[in-house]
Formats: sequence, C-alpha cells, structure tokens
Amino acid sequence: MESKALAPQSNFIAERRIKTLPGEALFEGRLRDSNDSAILKLIGKAALTPHQQSRLESVVKNSKSCKHTSVAEIDRVELHESGALVAFRLPPGEFLFEFLGKKESLDLLSLKQRLNMLKGLSEGISHLHEKLGAVGAINPANVIVTSQTNRLILLDSGLSFRSGLAISGFSPVTTPFYAPEVITGGAPTIASDVFSFAALAFLLLTNQRPFSGENSNSIVASMLSYKTPNVGEYIKGASQRVVAVFSRAFSSNPSLRAHTITDFMRDLEETLVSCGVVSAGVDTTDFSRGKSETASTKTNNKGTTQKITIAAGASILVLLGVFLINEQKEDNDRTPEKMVSLIETSSQELPMVDPLSFKTENLSRLSELEIAALIAHPFTSEELGIQLAEEAISREILLRRELFESTLKSPYFRVKISALKALEKSGQGASLSEMVLALSSDEDPLVRGYAARTLGRVGNMAVVSGLEQWLLHEEDAQVQEMIRDSMGKIQKRLG
Repeated sequence: MESKALAPQSNFIAERRIKTLPGEALFEGRLRDSNDSAILKLIGKAALTPHQQSRLESVVKNSKSCKHTSVAEIDRVELHESGALVAFRLPPGEFLFEFLGKKESLDLLSLKQRLNMLKGLSEGISHLHEKLGAVGAINPANVIVTSQTNRLILLDSGLSFRSGLAISGFSPVTTPFYAPEVITGGAPTIASDVFSFAALAFLLLTNQRPFSGENSNSIVASMLSYKTPNVGEYIKGASQRVVAVFSRAFSSNPSLRAHTITDFMRDLEETLVSCGVVSAGVDTTDFSRGKSETASTKTNNKGTTQKITIAAGASILVLLGVFLINEQKEDNDRTPEKMVSLIETSSQELPMVDPLSFKTENLSRLSELEIAALIAHPFTSEELGIQLAEEAISREILLRRELFESTLKSPYFRVKISALKALEKSGQGASLSEMVLALSSDEDPLVRGYAARTLGRVGNMAVVSGLEQWLLHEEDAQVQEMIRDSMGKIQKRLG
C-alpha cells in the first residue's frame, strides 16, 4: 500500500459516477496519462484512523495475493479525507444491474450461457472463501459483466468487511442479496454468501429479483415470510427439485443451506440437466414469465420430452454407467440384512413440519408421520432428506407404505435411491412394486434406471407387463437396457 499520508491528488481520473448505493462513492475512471480503465471505490466516510489504516493495509496485501480471473485485481489504494479510495483494474464492462436492464443483453444469452457465467463467478468466490473467508458483498452492484466475453467479475472481495469498516448501506438494489442474519446485524459468513450468490443466480437466470418490495423494509419482510420465489414461474420445465435447490439456499436457518457455493452450483446444474431444461441443443431462451422454451425443442406438459444428451448430461450418464450397468452384473442372490416388515400406516393427514427451521438434532424425536411429511416437503434440503431416510432405515420403518411413498416423492434423486436400495436389501418388495413402477415417469434418468433395476430384483410376474409398457415410452438408451435386463431377471427367477 502507498504512504499513509493523505493523497493531495489522486493518480486516477474519475470519468463518471455510477449510481449504486447511498453513502458510497463509486466511479469509473482511468490512470492519469493512460487509457487503462479502472473502477474507483471509496470505502469509509472519513479519513481512516491509524489502526484502520494498518488493518486495511494488511487486508489489501492478503487480497492482492489471492488472485483469480473472476475477482477484480486491486491496482492501488489511496488515502483521502473522505476515506480510502481503492482502484480495481478491470477489462471494459458494466455492472450486472445495468447489464440486466437492457433487453438486448438478455436476448443473446441462453440459459446454458448464464449457467456458465455463474459457474465462473462461483469458482472465484470459492477461491476467496478458501483463502480469505466470507465476502459479505455479493450483489448486482458489485459484479461486473465484461463487454467482450460476458464474464462475471466480483469487484470488491470484502475489503470493507474484513477491514472492520461498515458494510455498504442497504438499498432496494442490494437488500434482496443480503442474508437475513446479516440484515439484522450479524457478521457475514460463508453461509450468508451462499444466500447472496443464490439470489444473484436467481436474478441472472430469470431477470427477476428473488424478493421484492417498495423499499428495503418491505423487501426484508418478504425475505422473512418464508415465501420462496418459484423459479418454475420463469423457466418452463423447471421441476420442484430446482425450486428446492433455491429454497434450501434461501433458508432463514444458515445451517440448512448448501455448505458451499460450489455445492449450490453443482445442485443447480444437476437438477436443471436432469429435468431437461438444459441440453446441448440450447441456443437461445425466451425468458418471458412462464413461457420459456429452447429454440431447438419444445417441452411437453410434463416437461419430459427433452432428451438429455451426452454433452449436457455427462454427469448423469457417468453415474448411470457406474451405478446401473456395472451393478447389473452382480449376482441376484444376496442375503437380506434384515427382513423389514411391510405394514400399512393409517390414512391420517400428515402433520405440518417446517423444514426451514428444523434442527437435525431433533431427528430421533420425530414420529413416523412427521418423517414422512418432512422427507417429501419441497423445501427440505438434500442433506436433511438423506438424514431422514437414514433415520427411517435405522428404525426399520422406511418400507412402511406411506413413508416409502413419501420418500419416493422427495425432490432429490439421492433420497429416492436410498429408498430403492433399502427395498432391494429387504428382499420383500412385491407389495410396493406399483410405487416403484410409478417412477417410470420420473424426470431423472438415474432414478428411472434404479427403479427398473429394483423391480428386476424384487418384482413378481405381474410387474412384467408394467415394464413392457414402460419400455414403449422410455427414451434413455441405458434405462431401456436396464428395463429389458430386469424383465429377463424376473422371468428367470419366477418363470
């Protein structure tokens, strides 16, 4: 950092002031006698004390050593009577909130391209998390979209927060991107950054803010109302699994969110691919409210006709290869660990359990009906869903009819597969076969493949006709192979 004496004149020339946050000076400028562009950001409202200067110097030094292509490079810091001026060296571009205000910008971007933009930014923020910790400033007024490549670059990596200076004032532009615990006075954490990044992702994918209101107070009220915005209203074909990914990230309980931004991004990509919204054929996307569809293919009423290609669904197909094709060669004869009794529970209405405020230490206190209600809830996180399934397995109740059915309605494929594995191990599945057969219409080919395999191991001859009908409309080649294999196993075992 430069000398701590106050700079009489800046080495940068401010060319325009950018309207962003109240009480924050933010300019686009250039170095004197140079055409190199930079963004100049003033942090603090007055000259820094010697202690603040020392702390800022240490933070800037650490930030400069933490380089990533998706994080703005700090050029220098100057101290002025009005505070510290930080200059970030950036390629030409504009702020995300300005970029999204231009319809022509959106028309050129497909959903897949937007995901790629988010993925690059997520890698930069994850790098900061690993090296420095929480950012605390992820919002559309702190992200630059480069002009030539549409790459997203985080402007401020959290200098104000880590320097002990005040976080930028809240405004209608940025309030929807701060986690509730930060708005109410808590320090930013990686969990609050997950909330902020998810809100930014929602904005970029739909061009709609996840929470809205006339002012910051009404926005906060919307955020705390537990009414998670439905991404399916803006992206046609987005299933409840996609809604659940955002619901988890927007949870008011930080412990229920994805542990990292990388986890959130992985879940978002997997679910959009598995429900056919993203495919290799996507070129342009119409993001009119509730009317999105790809240029190369239209989605039918169930959103299941889009074919997941190898390029877009590589992770799904790899998993299918690992879990289905290899495992089908296993010997059919396996000794059941325990014979799980299949008894029907009452038809009583499921109790209401709030997954957003549920604490995992209370798992053992849940009744069977409460587990069933919670495990199928669209707002239940994947991690909690798996824990609920494991709890039900340990109690030997997962295969009770109503609980098993609830598990198969989980928005997460890993939870459904846990139930299918438990059914296979039980050795008793004939009475539940019709539920497994219903998974033939599941949007995830991995789930369909597992369901077909399970029927081959526990189903009776009555299931064969259902498998034959399934085969007529199944589009995935590997699932088709598994259906044929399962029909052969049933006929060999019982014929």
